[in-house]
Amino acid sequence: MKARIREIGWRKASAPALTRRYRRFYQLVFCGALCLGFAAPVQASVRAWGCLLYASNADTALDLPPPLAHYDVPLRRFLGYSNYRVIAQREIAVENQAENLLVSAGALQVLLTSLSSSLDGKYLVGLLFVEGNKQVMETQAKVTQGSPLFIRGPDWRDGQIIIVVMLAPSLRS
Repeated sequence: MKARIREIGWRKASAPALTRRYRRFYQLVFCGALCLGFAAPVQASVRAWGCLLYASNADTALDLPPPLAHYDVPLRRFLGYSNYRVIAQREIAVENQAENLLVSAGALQVLLTSLSSSLDGKYLVGLLFVEGNKQVMETQAKVTQGSPLFIRGPDWRDGQIIIVVMLAPSLRS
């Protein structure tokens, strides 16, 4: 009986210390799981390709860049335009988390504001569309490598600007 009382007394005396240890342990485990659950920064080997397209229904031929060659029919069907002209295109290596100029044409600029990879192999892309000094649009989207993201931009002339972003380990062969 005395052994039981001593044992219980010992537990009572050190219970706060054990509780603090367990609490710290679970806090560390929770923080680690939280960090793994969120996206990790992208490695320098990822390349981003950006393109500004002018979409219209003019009587000229379809003009898509090589990375978008297989997308002519879906573009016509989903965006409703029959003619696409490349205004500008550019490929960059994503090396840091700072804003990167992805593509620009005159006063039109598309900035890559963030890029992070997730455990499912997709990337979270942050984009900022600027016209002159005015921020027109800011967005985030999940994309997979090799699959282009098409974003309807502002109306321009008799058509519309289409922003295209694609990620790949290396788009150049």
